[in-house]
Amino acid sequence: MASDAVRTFDRGSAWGRLATGHVGRLGLSIRALPLVVPVNYLVGSDANSLIFALPSGSALSDAIDGTVYAFETGGVDAETQRWWSVVARGRADLIVEPHRSGEEWGRLQLPDDTQALLGTVQTLVGGDVPSAQHVSMLAEHLAAVSTRPS
Repeated sequence: MASDAVRTFDRGSAWGRLATGHVGRLGLSIRALPLVVPVNYLVGSDANSLIFALPSGSALSDAIDGTVYAFETGGVDAETQRWWSVVARGRADLIVEPHRSGEEWGRLQLPDDTQALLGTVQTLVGGDVPSAQHVSMLAEHLAAVSTRPS
């Protein structure tokens, strides 16, 4: 059945899904150790970048400045009941004086001293699966992981 298949998004659809959310997971490597943290984000006005909000003066913002990142966000489409996910990868650079005005930034309701990180997107992929299939795939994965010997 075609409706049960995993579908991939074209680049425009992936950017469209990114624009619907404001929370995702930022993955990076700090001192050769993997780290994934929840972040607020916005799609940049150039439609080729993401802007991540980080606590001002945090070690995280200093550590990621100028490095490669991975970012993921997802949700369930209310109309189609399909679980979707978009993953982006690129280079992150600290924005010294971020532009904090505008409807999008205001919607995030962040403290005034929030720093911003500009993530230039080099790779963008996305897709969706039926929600029931996603839950089934997740359950199978968890069962397989929990039965592996340590």
